[in-house]
Amino acid sequence: MQGRKLKSILFGSFFSALVPLAAFLFLKFKGHDGHIVLPAFYGVESIDTSTDEDGKPRIDTTFHQIQGPTLVNQLGDTVQIPQDFKNKILVVNF
Repeated sequence: MQGRKLKSILFGSFFSALVPLAAFLFLKFKGHDGHIVLPAFYGVESIDTSTDEDGKPRIDTTFHQIQGPTLVNQLGDTVQIPQDFKNKILVVNF
């Protein structure tokens, strides 16, 4: 009985170490590499450089922005994207 319990513990330990290792190796060599390729339309639109008051260069990234749609929310109120959501990130699902 004692030998059977020891075998169960060893098998469980081996299996619990083998499964994550096998998943890691599979994903590393055959699967996802961790980088997501964005469509060109949603990528970086431009990279602007300017100088601060101290004379140091400052790099700023500009992303694609939508221009002025007006939508109706679930309550029937009109929502204007540029005014109502200024300086906020907005995720829209149609």
